Amino acid sequence: MKRSIVLLLTALTLLLTGCGGEPAPELPEGVLEGVLEGSARGYTGTITVHVTVEGTDILSIEVVEDEEVDVGREVYEVMIPAMVEADSTDVDVVTGATGTSSGLQAAVQKALDQA
Repeated sequence: MKRSIVLLLTALTLLLTGCGGEPAPELPEGVLEGVLEGSARGYTGTITVHVTVEGTDILSIEVVEDEEVDVGREVYEVMIPAMVEADSTDVDVVTGATGTSSGLQAAVQKALDQA
């Protein structure tokens, strides 16, 4: 529990401080609206997401299937709101959970690439 709190606080600190600069646009031109699905390998298994988009905005990201360990839930709680806010997968990963973080980013990007 203590480790989870430290991990979450570290992730929030990284998200709030950020790396500066403008995030690169990730949504292809011409996307109107819809739910897109993408899957990628995380740390311990496959992560599958549904990404709801409208125009060039990411409205929501939902993890519909995963094989990740418990830390995966913490990664989702931190990174999904950051990606929705940035309308991009170009957000900081969660320290100590790089495999799950990278898998989530890749799954969302694969969904966006289908548009």
